[in-house]
Amino acid sequence: MKFNSKGKFFIICCISVIFISIFTLCYYLFPYQGLRYDSEVFYPVVSEHSLIELNDNTIVSQSFNSENIHLKGLKYYLIKSESEITGSLHISIMDDDNNLILDRSISLSDIGNAEWYSDYFSLTLKKNHIYQINISAKECTNNNFPYLILMTNYEQNSPNLETYQNGELLNGNVLISYEFAKLNSTYINVIVLFLFILSLITILYTISAASNKKWISMLNSLKFYKSIPIKKIAVIVLFVIQFLLIIPNIVYKVGGFNLDPSWRYFLNIANSLNLKYGTDIYFTYGPLGYICYLMNLDNSLTYWIGIGIWGIIFAIHILLLYWIYRLYIENKVSFTAIFLSVLVYISAMFESERDNYQLYLLLLSVVIYFLGNSKSIIITNLLLSLMFFCKFSTFTSGVAFITIFIILRFFFDKDKKSILLMLPSLIIAPVSYLIYNPSLKGLYEYVTGILRISSGWMKTQQWDDAITNQEYRYLLIIVLIYIMLIVISLLVNYRKSAILISCCASLFFAYKYSVTAHGIAMGIWLVSMLFSVVVLSIDFSTMHLQIRTKKKYAFYYAASIVGCLLIASLLSINLHNNFGQIKESLKNKFITYATLTDSSLLPELYDNTYIPSNILETIGNDTVTTYPWEIGYKAVYTDLNMVYSPSIQNCNEFIPWLDQKVADYFYSEQAPKYIILEDETIYFHIKYLDNPLTWEAIKDRYNAVITQEGFCLLERQDNISKREIELIHSELYSTKDIIYCPENADYVKIKLKYSFYGEIKDFFWRTGMTYMTINYKDGSNCSGVIIVPNMPSGFSLDYVPQNIDDVSLVLNTEDFTKMSSIQFSGIGLDALEDNVEIEWYQYIEK
Repeated sequence: MKFNSKGKFFIICCISVIFISIFTLCYYLFPYQGLRYDSEVFYPVVSEHSLIELNDNTIVSQSFNSENIHLKGLKYYLIKSESEITGSLHISIMDDDNNLILDRSISLSDIGNAEWYSDYFSLTLKKNHIYQINISAKECTNNNFPYLILMTNYEQNSPNLETYQNGELLNGNVLISYEFAKLNSTYINVIVLFLFILSLITILYTISAASNKKWISMLNSLKFYKSIPIKKIAVIVLFVIQFLLIIPNIVYKVGGFNLDPSWRYFLNIANSLNLKYGTDIYFTYGPLGYICYLMNLDNSLTYWIGIGIWGIIFAIHILLLYWIYRLYIENKVSFTAIFLSVLVYISAMFESERDNYQLYLLLLSVVIYFLGNSKSIIITNLLLSLMFFCKFSTFTSGVAFITIFIILRFFFDKDKKSILLMLPSLIIAPVSYLIYNPSLKGLYEYVTGILRISSGWMKTQQWDDAITNQEYRYLLIIVLIYIMLIVISLLVNYRKSAILISCCASLFFAYKYSVTAHGIAMGIWLVSMLFSVVVLSIDFSTMHLQIRTKKKYAFYYAASIVGCLLIASLLSINLHNNFGQIKESLKNKFITYATLTDSSLLPELYDNTYIPSNILETIGNDTVTTYPWEIGYKAVYTDLNMVYSPSIQNCNEFIPWLDQKVADYFYSEQAPKYIILEDETIYFHIKYLDNPLTWEAIKDRYNAVITQEGFCLLERQDNISKREIELIHSELYSTKDIIYCPENADYVKIKLKYSFYGEIKDFFWRTGMTYMTINYKDGSNCSGVIIVPNMPSGFSLDYVPQNIDDVSLVLNTEDFTKMSSIQFSGIGLDALEDNVEIEWYQYIEK
């Protein structure tokens, strides 16, 4: 095939652009280490050491290797002979050509004694070059000099090389720490480079096809390119790879109990204890929630039922993939869509969470219906019914997605049949619950309770710096690209945009999960699976067929593919995955499926779990529970007569409704004889005030009998009732004021309310953490994060324990101070109404 001069020039220009772009990106990714995030610090562990006095005549030099070229700062550790030393610490850094690249001084008065001092700056070094740090002290008076620590025996895990004092080689390294930028892995760099090359090829192909270039015709004429058998084989291979990568590790192993492993263990024993969700216990998971963290506890029938359920789920997955393959054969879904779907998932691959995997299959079944196979209606309803009893938040996410899809299908195509995607399951699930627990009240509280807990969780489990500024920018770009994909779909064929628009609901749930407390990486492993399904619904075939007849379709086609690749790149960059994690994930899955009969309780669990023997002896055969969350002790101490509160753990009680239920439980005859209490909290909450009603019930009903090794054993006192309160007066305060407690007040209810701005912020973003500082009459104070929804329930003005020893003081005596004032602060304050009504109460004497 011959080309004219213009054609040759075009080809040469395209090839030049491709090579220059690829070369530039390769340099940015690899030598320049351009994909970086946050920073990390190596702190040496010191054993044997000596001191170096930084007098006027001393210069200490230490060389280091720059494997990471982005140095964000240094941390120094000085010993001072006097608390106040005048003068300054002088630091300079020289490169291997003896050029000065950093020169700075720090006042010694700003540096603490025997503590790390952070010195932040930003230097871009040359990779694997030798640099030298020079440290000296200047203008110190009265012969008071600081000391550096010389480590003579330490971990060889730092960039340090050699250390000199006034040119003389020393045996050891100075105790300083380097803060380097965190670098994304080689896996991420390779993925980004590959996706970038695909984007360039897509753009070049689209421009050429739209311009009717001859070489495109030649490409299209190639047999391998047109070979349908090869494409069929490629589709099958892609599906096999994705299936093996995406199926979750279904068996959960426990090596130690803390917050999360404890409730996951409980899910596996709740049914055997005949505890009913919605009546006895309230959680975000339901009766089948245990399959999300399936544990082999003595090869029980429940465990093997869970294995059987997972076998059915995997069979459903294979069936769905077969149906997509048939749709591909029928030209109802394109090879481009299938290839991009698998590529998107691989780019942001992470170990699949079991509940989110179910949501992924649900979306996949709806996409199959959307593409023309109505048989998937059965699968959709089966999965929805399963999720109703498994994890309810995935059920609500799925219902939101399908509801929007049904509405769009009705308006776009008058598709009344689509309501069958959800209607049968909305009948089957409640009926099945009533068979499981014949109680309409139980059904009502099962559904509304989970919704309340989930809402409370989103409002209260928040972290002010969950997402960095860099991640904000990436997140905004992802959202804008997704909107672009919706717009293009509407322009090409609005009837084909239903999935893209509907999935906004499920993606929004994932987004909220990430911005509250868990960070963008945790949201991405939710989003990547869902987005890989959405890609299948994009109508690439129509766009491709119209490229030569309508030029705008060339833009739509290229923008859609490049948009998907860009989203995949951004997801990958923010997930920070690596080959090691992927290898470990695959290895663990293989081991799990090869050892299904092995116990989920690992040997180290028995070494890591401990309760003092005299506490166990005191409890004997009496009922006992734990507070706040270590509810897995029975796995190790099998003789414990363990009972469980309605919330299972206090971390679910961040709503007044459930806090009251737990308080009523501890006041009731069903309350355990003993409570094993540990002094723990999360997210900087003020201990015991995160669930104020529960704490009041424990104070009223229990005394401390043993305090030992971080544990406090509480014993129930019978014939003791709840202390009643009566209102003294109420008053309006500004949330920014110091609020002084009246002398005759014993109890306070603070009716904090979100403003309109706060409600909007809470829905679309997060309100942020609200802090409260408590000042006591004896001059002491404490500060921490409050649970805003629980503040109207009120709390006692008694001293709040700050450590395990304080618990005995507060529960067993009245020899403790009381609150004198409180004050609010924090980002969350901006989301609240400026004025707050506060009610002051006193206890009614009996």
